[in-house]
Amino acid sequence: MPFLAQGQQWTQFRHEIYIGGGPTALLGDLGGSEMTANRFLGDINPEAFQFSVSGGYKYRLNNRFKLRGEVGYIQVSSGDSLTLNEDRYERNLHVRTRIIEVSPLVEFYIIPEEVPLAPNAPQWYRQPLLFSMYIATGITALYFNPEAQLNGEWYALQPLGTEGQGIKEGTKKYSRITAAIPLNIGFKFDIPSKNSMKRATWNITLEFCARWALTDYLDDVSTEYYDLNAIREQNGVIAAQLSDRRLTKSQGNGIGRRGNADHNDFYGMIQLKVGKHIRTSGGRSKNFINRYNGYSKRRF
Repeated sequence: MPFLAQGQQWTQFRHEIYIGGGPTALLGDLGGSEMTANRFLGDINPEAFQFSVSGGYKYRLNNRFKLRGEVGYIQVSSGDSLTLNEDRYERNLHVRTRIIEVSPLVEFYIIPEEVPLAPNAPQWYRQPLLFSMYIATGITALYFNPEAQLNGEWYALQPLGTEGQGIKEGTKKYSRITAAIPLNIGFKFDIPSKNSMKRATWNITLEFCARWALTDYLDDVSTEYYDLNAIREQNGVIAAQLSDRRLTKSQGNGIGRRGNADHNDFYGMIQLKVGKHIRTSGGRSKNFINRYNGYSKRRF
């Protein structure tokens, strides 16, 4: 069979599925560096790294763009015990947050994927570029559930109204459903197929993923302390204990800054993904083969 032109063969490999996983980090109000001001990546505490898993599907529009749908499970954590900042250390709060996210994305390939050709292609055509690079963005819908530990047991924090939500006039408990702005950068490597008649159908991707959340409550910390007696009366003893855990004499007075509502929370992941291109027939590739065969018969 005559070879299929490089510009057409990719149409047989529009579909791709993948799974992946890797470490996560949370940048919120807890933990951080010794500095008072937020230093972004400088505020990451490696001791708080957690894990993530994801899976998804990609559809190739052309040599530069792919549509992508992804589902992920992410766990992040942070704690004031990890910081050298005196004020935050004395605040003595911690969190573990589980996140389920769904992300429709668009990938743009800065370095496009190339498609190896059949063995009977001219020698100068048979040089596939096994490395590609892309950026991806879109929108992420997520459900999150922050928890804290007390006496060896983990408690969901949102129902407890730890900052007086739902008790303080004009407030209500924050929603655990929100959105985030995603930005992914991926470095992709195709694994050559043992059968040279087939495209390299497997690939490995190292992807750096960032999420700017549209909430400041991924860690359940945002504003100020509230009257512990009111919290205890309304939501119980556990809520009061998890609301104010300061190591200073200020504990329990219901006064003071608990978090910083000026900035929403951020979380990120580094994932190693394994993908598989699903080969299909027909479409423009089949039409090209038919035209090429017809031309070859007329010519020879």
